[in-house]
Amino acid sequence: MSPAPTPDVAARDARAVVLCGGRGTRLWPWSRPGRPKPFLSLDDGPSWLIQAVQRGASVAARPPCVVGSWADRFLLRDHLDGIALGGLILEPTPRDTAGAVALAVASTADPDEILVLLPADHVVSDERGFAQALCTAIDQARGGAIAVLGVPARGPSTAVGWMAPGDPIAPGVHALAAFHEKPDAARAAEHLAAGHRWNAGVFVGRAQVLRAALQAHAHAVWDAAEQGMAHATDDLEARLPGEAWTACPALPFDVAVMERVQGAVVVDAPAGWHDLGRWDALAEVLDPDADGNVVRGSATVRSSGRCIVHATGGAQVTAHGVHDLVIAADAGQVAVFPRGTAPRLAPGTPSEAAPPTVHRPWGRWTTRHRTAHVHVKTVHVRPQHRLSLQRHTHRDEHWVVVEGTALVTLGEHEQTLRVGDSVHVPAGTVHRLANPGPGPLEVVEVQTGPVLDEADIERLEDDYARNVSPTPR
Repeated sequence: MSPAPTPDVAARDARAVVLCGGRGTRLWPWSRPGRPKPFLSLDDGPSWLIQAVQRGASVAARPPCVVGSWADRFLLRDHLDGIALGGLILEPTPRDTAGAVALAVASTADPDEILVLLPADHVVSDERGFAQALCTAIDQARGGAIAVLGVPARGPSTAVGWMAPGDPIAPGVHALAAFHEKPDAARAAEHLAAGHRWNAGVFVGRAQVLRAALQAHAHAVWDAAEQGMAHATDDLEARLPGEAWTACPALPFDVAVMERVQGAVVVDAPAGWHDLGRWDALAEVLDPDADGNVVRGSATVRSSGRCIVHATGGAQVTAHGVHDLVIAADAGQVAVFPRGTAPRLAPGTPSEAAPPTVHRPWGRWTTRHRTAHVHVKTVHVRPQHRLSLQRHTHRDEHWVVVEGTALVTLGEHEQTLRVGDSVHVPAGTVHRLANPGPGPLEVVEVQTGPVLDEADIERLEDDYARNVSPTPR
């Protein structure tokens, strides 16, 4: 077999597929519905989604494909603005990684194309070493194998899946002997002693090989994906019809395919890989203080030990005299629980309410204050974008420009507002807010009335091919 390429040369026959279908439950309240984990970052730099896209682009020359959730469509487009994509596929409902992989394969026109399947929410500290492992996996895929990256275990973790390597095939490459789902503590210790690898959830394979494996081992998943892509509509992106996608079983790709397929290989990846799927994992990527506390954001910790304290979104936290706790606060939501546990978001909790920031194709808005009859928000409109032409039945609106220049349509008239200018929009008045300038526009909007639901919008015109109907703008 020819030597694997270096990370400095992207493979011309490969395309990165970034899987971005999380529901925002594992790092609640920092991550939440409407702002899942892939759209976050630890250092206020590029989001983990963008880092994954860049990671894929470093080894795969063809434009990347992203598989995400229809609910996150505006957030996705905002984060991916300016990136030349090879496809954006939107699931009506999440169906786990087997479904996402099947959609990517079903959308591929070239059966010999090599797909590099990357989760959108992983942290990699050794990017060059990780790219080299991906290049080795691409080389293995050219030979007909499905390759999975295996990370050297840093301890007897019960939070990750494990893999047993078999006979060596090439330097840093072994046959895949067995998968092991997240084990209990005793079994994890056995895996560690046996030299098993952590499963990084990164898979590389030729499109026709992946298709054959899905057809053989996850036929219902493949059928749903093939039918879904055949009937997908192009509403700024490939949107699957909901009625077809509900038939897809929700299965991890590991369980549905990789535990059954023959001839798969494990490629050694560097140790600098982290899946921040639980709050405890922050201790692996952030430096603790002398008492073992990991602190991020506006937090003060005194006389405490081995705590993880995370305060963002305007929250401020003071911890005193506590030990072995996770304290996470963001935008009015707080979670406190013992370290070593991994609570998940339960249906019906307040965090399932609308998130503070809501993304739209023209920009975003953020709630600042809300009561039964008053809703105050800041509205950010992207340059050269505008909201739909609309009117409301039940509410008045008052706009104050705090940054940029606004072009306001009010009835039959247009007017330009600059910083400090304001305008009142009575209920029943046709109106539109636009940003004609080259820079951002920020407006404080105060809604008042008996009904403040976003459904109270009669949309008359829209630039984004959305239905002209009473739906959220």
